[in-house]
Amino acid sequence: MSEVKAAGQAVEIAETFLRKYHTYVRPLRAKLEDGRWLVKADVGALAVVIAKITIDASDGRITDYERP
Repeated sequence: MSEVKAAGQAVEIAETFLRKYHTYVRPLRAKLEDGRWLVKADVGALAVVIAKITIDASDGRITDYERP
C-alpha cells in the first residue's frame, strides 16, 4: 500500500477492515499521531461498541485492532 496522508484514506482502510467482521460500522474519528492514524468506529448495531484501529501512515498497514 501507499502512504496515508488524509483522514479520509485512514477511515476507508479501517472501514474496509471492519466490514469483514461487522455488519454495522460507523466511523467516529481519525487522528494522526506519531506517524500512525488512530481510527475509532462504532461497530455495535444495538449498543455503542467502540473499535480502535491503528494504521501505519507510511504504508497503510493495520498495526493494531482493539474491540471491547
